[in-house]
Amino acid sequence: MLRQRLFVLILLLLFSQGLTAEIAELTGYKAPDQGEIGHVEVQLRIPDGHYQSGDPEFFGMSLSENSAYRLGEISYSASSTESDPETAEVKYRGTVSLSAPLYGDEGGAAPEELRVFYQLCQDDGLCLFPEEEVFTLNAEASGERIPEKTTGEAGAFGGILFYLLLAFIGGLLLNVMPCVLPVLSIKALGLLRQSDENRRKIRNHALSFGAGVVLSLLVMGILVVLLKSAGEAVGWGFQFQNPYYIFTLIIVLVVFALSLFDVWILTFTAGPGMTKTAGGGGYPGSFAGGVFTVLLATPCTAPFLGTALGFAFSQSGPVILLIFAAVGAGLALPFTLIGFFPSLIRRLPKPGPWMNGFKEAMGLLLLATAAWLFGILVKQLGSEHTSLLLFLLLGITSLVWLWGRFGRPSRRSWFRTLTSLALAAGIAASLAVLPVSGTTGENPAVTAADVPEGWNSFSSEAVGTARAEGKPVFIQFTADWCLTCKTNQLTVFSRDDVNASFEELGVVRFYGDYTNRNEEIDKWIKDFNKAGVPVYALYPPGREEPVLLPEILTPAIMINTLKNYLAW
Repeated sequence: MLRQRLFVLILLLLFSQGLTAEIAELTGYKAPDQGEIGHVEVQLRIPDGHYQSGDPEFFGMSLSENSAYRLGEISYSASSTESDPETAEVKYRGTVSLSAPLYGDEGGAAPEELRVFYQLCQDDGLCLFPEEEVFTLNAEASGERIPEKTTGEAGAFGGILFYLLLAFIGGLLLNVMPCVLPVLSIKALGLLRQSDENRRKIRNHALSFGAGVVLSLLVMGILVVLLKSAGEAVGWGFQFQNPYYIFTLIIVLVVFALSLFDVWILTFTAGPGMTKTAGGGGYPGSFAGGVFTVLLATPCTAPFLGTALGFAFSQSGPVILLIFAAVGAGLALPFTLIGFFPSLIRRLPKPGPWMNGFKEAMGLLLLATAAWLFGILVKQLGSEHTSLLLFLLLGITSLVWLWGRFGRPSRRSWFRTLTSLALAAGIAASLAVLPVSGTTGENPAVTAADVPEGWNSFSSEAVGTARAEGKPVFIQFTADWCLTCKTNQLTVFSRDDVNASFEELGVVRFYGDYTNRNEEIDKWIKDFNKAGVPVYALYPPGREEPVLLPEILTPAIMINTLKNYLAW
């Protein structure tokens, strides 16, 4: 059955590629000549049963970065145009023409390349993969002519494979991101405990862990699809804007930490092979370890991951799930491979009494992570609720202690059931009384983050004003739950030499706080084709398109970017 479904999926991908192949035709071109303005015109024939969105992010044309020409404002005309009454989205059908003026001096002998990009959608709302076609413009001649068409840089199937590769690499790099470090400590403990097990058990633990990672990300992908269908704007790490999610994660961290202090006995592994069940397998716990890894990994955005997820969040449901599965495969790969090469485990120190101290140290690390999340929760709900939150956690901790003391396997079954029900009821009651106002995550009780010295609070109007005045603008979108953001803040934006470069070049800096949901920042992140924070964008004077910096910064990257684009 699985093979049949994969075969059908591949056929659909290939069908979508053939359907949209080469629907564009360049119908007019005149090069700028001796001060005269040139022009270029492209015509697209959209198949029946399909439409093209008017969103310029997915429909337009552009020249290469080193082009001698500059493309003016693009005009769109179509044989049939309609507007969605709910979203105000413009939809083109039939034949669509794109035209734009060309500015610049007379070109040299080098040919120019015009890139035309589009993304067709079916009438049922399913969008195909983005396409692009490239035309070669001969810069030597002038006058009306139809240039030669070249093959697009990436077809539909090649495009999706490219983004799947980016997603896989991004997931792989998540293993070394600061969000995942607490989970890595638990994995390390599991590996040490596995070192004396046979090859089959080690492999099964690793596969169970990998399945937990991939399936958790698929569940998250399904949630994204459902939220998109409901008209919600979502991005990577969006669940950390929900106080209920953060409080639940704090509870999970505290409960797992208490198990490492032997307050209660963990009857399944929290990572690959942490402990054995009574039956001797422990595979459900290895699966739970994979789920736990995903829970803590999502506040981070690794290199390549932002590009892949930015593409995914603009696509249909099947593409979103494919991208999320690729992220999961990359995230799970290192520890899954260890299951097939157990000799790597045997190079670690042999298990012994020293592991008790190591286990307790890992528990302290989990509590430190819970404390960090608690600070975020206080910011979201308001500092006036700090005492209530502490009492709720104290109550849950007390119930866990009772559960560990009276819910052991040696106790009678009815007594174990009673303590388990008391713990579940306590957690449910804590979530019920959590002082959250509203349901959207835009909590009116939340105070805005303190803007760092030298920065301005972000707003679209302020950015537009600064750019209209010809000033260079730098935008930072960050969040308290984003450890990558906090690392960059500490290692880059807090440095004197970086701040001196900003001031020397007269850069107006804007700081956007994404800890809680913000629809204005949502739109900007989408326009930047990013999936979440961190986002760093530089607008040099006179340039419409921003310079986007990588998610992980160094002082050298930041300073060199400023000098390359602003120093003259």
